[in-house]
Amino acid sequence: MWEWGPIRRRPVQSCVLPRGRPTAPSMERVSSDGDRGSSTSTTGCRTPSLRVGPAKPSSPHPPPTRRSRTRCRGTRARGRTQAGDMGSLGGATRGDKVHGVRVLQATTLVNVLVQWGLHEARGRLRASLPPDVLQRLDRSEGSAIALDLILRSRAPVIASILAAAPIGGCSAVEVQPEDFPSIRVIGPPPLSLREYSSQLLAQDTDSGRWARGLVPGSDVEGPCLAVARSLEGPLTILDGLHRAAVWAAHHNGGRNYALTVNLIETEKPTWYERQ
Repeated sequence: MWEWGPIRRRPVQSCVLPRGRPTAPSMERVSSDGDRGSSTSTTGCRTPSLRVGPAKPSSPHPPPTRRSRTRCRGTRARGRTQAGDMGSLGGATRGDKVHGVRVLQATTLVNVLVQWGLHEARGRLRASLPPDVLQRLDRSEGSAIALDLILRSRAPVIASILAAAPIGGCSAVEVQPEDFPSIRVIGPPPLSLREYSSQLLAQDTDSGRWARGLVPGSDVEGPCLAVARSLEGPLTILDGLHRAAVWAAHHNGGRNYALTVNLIETEKPTWYERQ
């Protein structure tokens, strides 16, 4: 049997190979530089290379070992679990309770923004909107109108939320009066809800007078909007400050009830949470 070499051909020891699949990797010894141009089987026979086409360029990085691949998979799995603690695809579920915060339902960032836009359109921005826009809010295109409205009217706050990397967790939660120590309001620097409420209700301003006028009224309706790193808090209210202040005043007056909050979990603190 003849083997074709790079320069000349020379006779070598005959070696019979089995038909079918090529020699298994365990039957060959490869040089340390990875050259498979020729291999030596355990029988000592030199067999011609089975490579077809140009050689595949070697990677500058060695292939991961089984242990390193396992570690990577574990890291990714832990990341998905942490990011999904409040996520809409299997994080916090209805009825979960963490330090008094009860989860009503998982939701999405888009749904949170749409609810915010509907609240603004029917409240603070109502006088500035054309009548036909207000009528269309209750139709099929109402969500798109509300989203467009909130993106343009509250762009700085939304940009701050996006810059803080919302990692997918959004939940509608209920906060109780015992959660006051972990509730803050927009800054910087952020204030505790109790401190903000007392300062607002004492102000001789339009905001102060408006908030004081709500105290004798009915229970505060949500949802407010807040951000946090996790359900355990602390959470910072970005929208609904006056309503949250009135809720705190109701608690001080002996009216204890829960407040609904749309909570967005971000990886980093927003600009409004800076000290």
